[in-house]
Amino acid sequence: MREVQHRTTNGRLNLIKPKTINQKSYVDSINEYDITICSGPSGTGKSLVALSTALKFFFDPDKPQKKIFVTRPMIATAQRDFPFIKGSLYEKLVPYFAPILSNLEDLLGSKQDLIKMIENETIVLQAIELARGTTFKNCSLIITESQNMTIAQSVMAITRLGENCKMIIEGDTDQKDLRGPDGLTYLINKLHDRNDLCGMVHMGVQDILRHPLIGQILEQLDYKGLAGDDKL
Repeated sequence: MREVQHRTTNGRLNLIKPKTINQKSYVDSINEYDITICSGPSGTGKSLVALSTALKFFFDPDKPQKKIFVTRPMIATAQRDFPFIKGSLYEKLVPYFAPILSNLEDLLGSKQDLIKMIENETIVLQAIELARGTTFKNCSLIITESQNMTIAQSVMAITRLGENCKMIIEGDTDQKDLRGPDGLTYLINKLHDRNDLCGMVHMGVQDILRHPLIGQILEQLDYKGLAGDDKL
């Protein structure tokens, strides 16, 4: 599964190879399009594949994407703020981006390299709410947990695209924490037939690699996020 390609300061960069047809379509879409939208259940590698591809661009001297932004809506943690968490910048980010940080550490092969890249702002993790007015250029921009964006946030986010930016919007429409319409579903519905504008990939239970039981459990639960709570 792992593909060693580049040396980092304290180890080797461990890129991943797609393991399913849809994961390969995901990587192909990121390579081809400036905007890729990927939806699907937990455990399908939506974030991991996006991060691995962004790192591949970053370490490729022929690619212009020399910065990686990872952003997410903060709906689940809106009452907390980074400055009130003690510790280093890395420690402040952990409560909000723990899965992303863990994936990045695995891909980079070194926590020290990850911390260094965060401190020198070659990797930037921030709330989507802070993106208004920003133009993302010469970078990879990954919007994770995008099912928790409002429709207004999704329109704001997708229009942040700048020159030489690879934008990856990923999430699971069945695990939203919003009541009412969400931005990921809105973008999928509005753009699904416009392959001249963006790439779109949908993962299924057959793409789940985390544990073979997860797909069966999700099918049995048939959970549709907060919007479906009244039907439970």
